[in-house]
Amino acid sequence: MTSSSDQSLSSLLEKANYIKKAMGDIEQEITNNTFSVKTGNVQVTMKGTGVVDKILVDPEAEQLDIEALTELIKNAINNAIHQIEQKRQEAFKIISQNIQEEEPHS
Repeated sequence: MTSSSDQSLSSLLEKANYIKKAMGDIEQEITNNTFSVKTGNVQVTMKGTGVVDKILVDPEAEQLDIEALTELIKNAINNAIHQIEQKRQEAFKIISQNIQEEEPHS
């Protein structure tokens, strides 16, 4: 016979392995994706790794002073980072829900 502590440990190990694999899959997916955000006259394309791929500035932005343009670029980059983090949090939430749905097997 298997004791309940052995079953609990086995269940815990299964969950840990599921979490590890799911988190690895999420990170791989995010890393392979490109995120694009437009703020005002500036569009930033960022890889899931956080590396800026492109910054596009609309010609209309030529009318802006350097401080305003810099602020738009900064905001677009920050928004892209936020979008990546939001994607990560949504995926982790799904993992958590999946684990909770599997628990009542006792």
